[in-house]
Amino acid sequence: MFADLKRYMKPEFYKSHSIIQLHYKDKWYKAVIYSIQIRNETDLTCYESEFLLPSEKTEFIHKMKSSSMYETSYLPTSNDGLITLSTCYGSMERMIVQAALICYTND
Repeated sequence: MFADLKRYMKPEFYKSHSIIQLHYKDKWYKAVIYSIQIRNETDLTCYESEFLLPSEKTEFIHKMKSSSMYETSYLPTSNDGLITLSTCYGSMERMIVQAALICYTND
């Protein structure tokens, strides 16, 4: 479903597509990408979504940012909503693209 995520393997593609748009439940969301990774399919740490403290979310953001294949221009804060998109990459790996929500509309 998200096979086009593999285009983010190339930093040049990221540079011209650092902001993504998603349509979900009748709303359009804009998000800025902050991490692009290849992970073993058994490594589920990139899918964390429940944080008891803002410091836990900040730690997660920094771990994901430092795991990025290359430098991205955005560092989310603990106040940002986060999304993680993934698709198969080879037989035992996943391509992961993570972004921070920056706005949404009802249109």
